[in-house]
Amino acid sequence: MASQGQRSVKAHYSSPDGTHEFTIPINAACADNPATAERTKYLSELRANTKTLQADVNKFLTEKMAEDKARDVKSSSKDKPQDELEEETYGEEQAQEDD
Repeated sequence: MASQGQRSVKAHYSSPDGTHEFTIPINAACADNPATAERTKYLSELRANTKTLQADVNKFLTEKMAEDKARDVKSSSKDKPQDELEEETYGEEQAQEDD
C-alpha cells in the first residue's frame, strides 16, 4: 500500500443525461509496510467510507428515478387524449385552473 497522494473511495455515474462523481477521502495514513494498528485504522475507515459512498449513490439514484418517473408521467399525459386522462382520475378531485 503506497502512501503517495490522497486516497479516496470513488464511484462514477454516467448516463445519456450526464455524469456524476462520488468521492469520499480516506484520511487514515497507510505506509508501504504498515503496523497492524495502522492497517486496522485504514481498513476501518475504508469500510466506513464504502458504506457512506453506497448510501450517497443510492440516494442519488433514487432521486434520478423520481425525476425520470415525473418526466415520463408528464410526457405520457401530454400524449393522451383528454377522455383517457379523465378516466384515469375518475372520482378524484381535480384542481381548478384559472385561465
